[in-house]
Amino acid sequence: MSQSTTLHPSSPAHHQASVWRWARRGLALLLVGGVVACNSQASAAARQEPGQTAPAPSNGTPVRVPLALTDSQLADLSALRPFGGWPVQVRQVVVQEIVSDGVFWVGPSSTERILITTTDGGVAAQVNEATSEQPITLYGYFRTPPVDASTVPSGIDASVQALVQDQPVYVQAERLEIAGVS
Repeated sequence: MSQSTTLHPSSPAHHQASVWRWARRGLALLLVGGVVACNSQASAAARQEPGQTAPAPSNGTPVRVPLALTDSQLADLSALRPFGGWPVQVRQVVVQEIVSDGVFWVGPSSTERILITTTDGGVAAQVNEATSEQPITLYGYFRTPPVDASTVPSGIDASVQALVQDQPVYVQAERLEIAGVS
């Protein structure tokens, strides 16, 4: 016959077993709550439309989801003006015209295009390598025309400054990928 051992409610062993049981339950609830919170934040971020501000991280700074532009969004650049300062990907567009070193137009036509500037010599060199038929993808930031000459990006000459001033928005590119080139 086996003897069952039951702990008396006032015994120290019973108290220790009870504490451990509650600690395990609390830890399990904490883990489940953390997983649920992480999943709900991840799914909320996944539901964000391009250009929306994602939920603020713990430091309170809003995260801006990059806007993804293609040829079809280049017809009305003034509609993009509210997005000045936002990250952007200009996807699968062709170089229409090279204005100067680090300044060029991309888009489907001479009437539907956006001005791109860069002070990165590597990006400027890549643009010169792209053929007129090769789609490129640019990564950078929307910029609105500077109010005065002191806010113009460094490395841009006076003729380009005037060109930038005439645009509702332009893109300051930091990286470029040429289709079919690794």
